Amino acid sequence: MNPYDAAHMLARALKESPEYREYNNLKDKVQHNPSTKSMLKDFRKKQFAMQARQLSGQHVTEDEIQKLQNLQNILLQNPVVGPFFHAEYRISQIMNDVYRILGEAVDMEMSDELKELSEELKKEAETLKSAAKDDQEEAPAEKEAPAEEPLKEKEAPAEEQVQEPVDEKEEPAAEEPAEENKGDASA
Repeated sequence: MNPYDAAHMLARALKESPEYREYNNLKDKVQHNPSTKSMLKDFRKKQFAMQARQLSGQHVTEDEIQKLQNLQNILLQNPVVGPFFHAEYRISQIMNDVYRILGEAVDMEMSDELKELSEELKKEAETLKSAAKDDQEEAPAEKEAPAEEPLKEKEAPAEEQVQEPVDEKEEPAAEEPAEENKGDASA
């Protein structure tokens, strides 16, 4: 069977599932009720903003997290939004299960490469997070200097490594006459 045909069959099966039909029905109810739609949109904005701050390395306080959880709990009590959240969760659970099943079936080496890439990206994010904290603590005039210093430090060892063997051979011969010339000029 062609994988694309199978994917289309799976998509049809998902669309015809009771979970998806319930989700779609509740989504329509949310969209057609202006106040419910507005409440949900406001919550999603706050949720997205908090996630974006966390991903960019900014600190989110426990108080902010608690406020968002309280807002979510209030929305769960809403007769339209609460069931919508539950239906949305069930659909996302099905999708996660499908992705997991496909990933396990294919078992490509690429998954190891993606894990390595993910680890590298996490390390880079931690480095950027640390640098951002350092930048926030420094005065605006001092921000430029630290950005240049690490580059010089990284470049310096490479230059020293390249130049050391050359300097050892050339410097003693070049330095001695220079010192003698200095001594001669002062005498």
